Amino acid sequence: MPTSQNFDTSNKYIKYRIEVIVNSQSTENNTSNITVKVWFFRTNQGYSTYGSGTCYCNINGENYSQSITPSQKITSSPIVLFEKSATIPHENDGTKSVWVSAYIRHNAPVTSSDQGFTAGLPRIPRAAQFTGADDFNDEQNPKIYFNNPAGFRLQFKLEAGGNDHLIVRDNIRANNAYTFNLTESERNLLRAKTPNSNRLTVRFTVGSYMPGSSSVSNWSYGDRTMNIVNANPTFKANQLSYKDTNMNVINVTNNDQLIVRNKSDLQVSFTNASANKYASISKYQIIFNGSSQDKNSAGAYNLGQIDSSSKLKLAVKVVDSRGNSTTISKNVQILDWILPVINLTAKRVNNYEDDTKLTARVDISSVNHLNSIEILQYRTKKVSDSAWSSWIDFQNDTETNIILDKLFVWNLEVQAKDKFGISLQSVIVPKGIPIMFFDSQKLSVGINCFPQKNESFEISGKTIFDMVYPVGSIYMSVSSVNPSTMFGGTWVSWGSGRVPVGVNTSDTSFNSAEKVGGNKEH
Repeated sequence: MPTSQNFDTSNKYIKYRIEVIVNSQSTENNTSNITVKVWFFRTNQGYSTYGSGTCYCNINGENYSQSITPSQKITSSPIVLFEKSATIPHENDGTKSVWVSAYIRHNAPVTSSDQGFTAGLPRIPRAAQFTGADDFNDEQNPKIYFNNPAGFRLQFKLEAGGNDHLIVRDNIRANNAYTFNLTESERNLLRAKTPNSNRLTVRFTVGSYMPGSSSVSNWSYGDRTMNIVNANPTFKANQLSYKDTNMNVINVTNNDQLIVRNKSDLQVSFTNASANKYASISKYQIIFNGSSQDKNSAGAYNLGQIDSSSKLKLAVKVVDSRGNSTTISKNVQILDWILPVINLTAKRVNNYEDDTKLTARVDISSVNHLNSIEILQYRTKKVSDSAWSSWIDFQNDTETNIILDKLFVWNLEVQAKDKFGISLQSVIVPKGIPIMFFDSQKLSVGINCFPQKNESFEISGKTIFDMVYPVGSIYMSVSSVNPSTMFGGTWVSWGSGRVPVGVNTSDTSFNSAEKVGGNKEH
C-alpha cells in the first residue's frame, strides 16, 4: 500500500504521514475504491499532545476535513486523525496516479503546511490483448485467441500484403476466442495477396472500444502463416492429344494414331490449363522418350521422328506461378520398323563359270502386318567400268541365275524397298578361277588359272619354266640347242669368251648386272 514519507509540523516532535489503501477495483467501471488515512505521532516518549483542531486532506483534487477532539491524543503511538474512502476513476488505459496531501490546524498549538505525495494505483486491465492464433490454410476459418477482462466491444482484423483492413469484424463482444467465418470472396482477398507463393504472412489483430470512445484503440496483434492448399492447375487428360503428320506414313497405316518408328512425324497438342486461387500459368513441360521441352504456352508442337520399338508414355506438366503443378499423360502407340535387311550371296558355278547363282533373303518389319516388299532388284557392272546395267527384278529368297563373264571382276548390287524405305547391299564377284583346269584344245593344264599356252603346265598364269627361268635368267649348257625349243620364249646368247662375275656394289667395276670388262689374255 502506498505510504508517504514523514512530514514535519510546527512542533518538532510531532510528525505525520499519509497512507493510501486500495480497497477494491472495478474492471467494468475502470475505478478503484481507496481509503486515505493521515497518521500523527510523536518522536519522543512519555509525552502527549491533545486539544481541538482540524485535519485537512486533498484526495485527487477533492478537499476534505475532519475535526479533532481532545480525546484524540498524539503520543509516540501513531493515531489516525483523518480517514476517508473515495472512488477514483482510472485513465482509459487502466493506469492511475492519485495526488494525496494533508495539513493540520490544532490549538495545542500544532500547525503544518500542505504536504503530500503521488500514490500509484494498480493498473486495471482494460483493452483486450492478443494471446495467440493458429496457422491455417486458405480453406479453413482462422481463429484468434485473446484476453478481454473488461468485456469491451472489440474489433478483429486480418491484415496481409500491406492492407491493414483486409478483413474486418467489428463491434464484437467476446471474451477469449473468435473465429473468422470467411466468405469465398474474403478467401480470395487473401489468396490474391500471394500469387507467387503457397505461404502468406497474416497478422491477427484485436482492438478495443474504450468507454466513452466511438473509435477502436489499444491494438494487440500476432503474425501467423496461411498456406494455400488444393491449388494445383486444372489440366485434364482429354486436353492432350497426338498424331502423325507424315502423310506418306498415314497412307500406309490409315491411322494417324499409329506412329511408325523413325518414319512418322509426331505432333503433340494440348489446350490451356487453368491456374487456381489467383495464381497464373508459368510454363508447360513436354516429357517424352527420356527428354523434356519447356513451352510458354499451349498449342501444337512437333517432336519429329521417334526412335523407339514400343509404346511410350507422353506427358505434359503444367506449372503455375506458385510452383504447383499438374501432369497429364497418355500412351503413344509406336510400331517398330527398320530398313529391310538383305542377306545377299552371289557365287559362280564351280567357282569359275560365267553362270552365277544370286540369292537374296530380305527381312522386313511387320508394322502391324501393314508392310510388304515393294521392289527387289539387282544390277551389275564390271569393276573396271563406271556404268551400271539396268535394274532387274528377281524373287525374294529364291536362287536366280545370272551371267557374269568369268574373265572379269564384277560389282553386284541389290536394292530392296518396303512401304517405308529402301536398302542397298552389294558384293564383289571375282573372276572365274578354277582350282585345276584341263584345256583339251591347248593340251595344257592350269592351276588356279586357265592355261594361256599350248602344251603347257601353268600355275596362276605362269608356266613352271617361267617360274624356274624368269626373264633375265642365265641358262648354261654345253649343248648348242637353243633353250626356246625346250622352254619357249626368246633366248639371247650371252656371247662367247665371257665369264660371269658376281655383282659387288662396293666395286664400281662390278656394281651392276651385265657389266663387261677385263682381258681375254694377260
